[in-house]
Amino acid sequence: MANSTRLEELSNEIFCEIFDYLNAFDLFLAFASLNSRISSILKLTRLHVIIDIEQCRHQVEFLSRHLTFHSDQVISLDICDKIYDQTNVIAYLFRRHEFLNLRSCIFWCLHASSELESVIKKLKIQTQLGSFLILESYNEKEDNLSRSHAHLFSKMVLLNTPSTLGSAALRFHYDYPELTKSMIINTKLTYLELMFYGTFDNILIDSLIPLLRAYSALRQLNVMIETRTMSQDENNINIPNILPVNENDLPTVSSLKILDLQILTQSDVHSLDHILHCMPNLQGFSFTLIMEDLDTPCIDDLIDGNVWQQI
Repeated sequence: MANSTRLEELSNEIFCEIFDYLNAFDLFLAFASLNSRISSILKLTRLHVIIDIEQCRHQVEFLSRHLTFHSDQVISLDICDKIYDQTNVIAYLFRRHEFLNLRSCIFWCLHASSELESVIKKLKIQTQLGSFLILESYNEKEDNLSRSHAHLFSKMVLLNTPSTLGSAALRFHYDYPELTKSMIINTKLTYLELMFYGTFDNILIDSLIPLLRAYSALRQLNVMIETRTMSQDENNINIPNILPVNENDLPTVSSLKILDLQILTQSDVHSLDHILHCMPNLQGFSFTLIMEDLDTPCIDDLIDGNVWQQI
């Protein structure tokens, strides 16, 4: 009969490797009260905090109590801000812990709160953050992030980008006016996902040109462009303020290999042509167009194969 190995005979290194596959809540729940040796190993383990929508306040409080002595070991956060019986979970945890060694951060379903400003201040001083994602609902009515907080998050990620940040997603309804005035050149960000949302006179495909000019190291770009529904009166008085594009001064992002572009508004193939000419080494292009009114001249061009060949 083959020799068996008891749990307590495993080396500390193997324990650390096993623990690295568990999220912090399960880890503390199963091992925190076993013995002094396990407790000492827990102090060496990298922690991944995961809080999903089905968890409850009691579980968050349990986790927070244990993080009191381990918050500097947390390297990733994946948190839904609104759980079964509590909102503002993210602010709750950041109010109690510093999380000085974060490398990855994912926030889901952010709930409007003045405490988010203190969360942003703590995120700004992170020195190892490599990935930062905010994932709100695609449905504008279910997106609870206020415009002021959307501005602060976009400013932190897009204008005052942490030097270590290589991947970012800002999936909330916002028009990013700061991008049009930005003079920064970022050579670190390689993955970016944005949702442009506003009125037809300020949200166009050409809105991407300042973005491409600023982020010259991008390898993958995922963008959704959507305009809010306007009344008939608004449609009559708001004429799109389309500035001419200087085709001789388009940026070039040679590193960009993948573009996923989703358009939920009126579009034209000429603007699309401008964008694609900025990406000479593009290898993958996914284009989705969703429009309520298909009886528009631009549709004919967008489904014309000859036009696409010219592009």
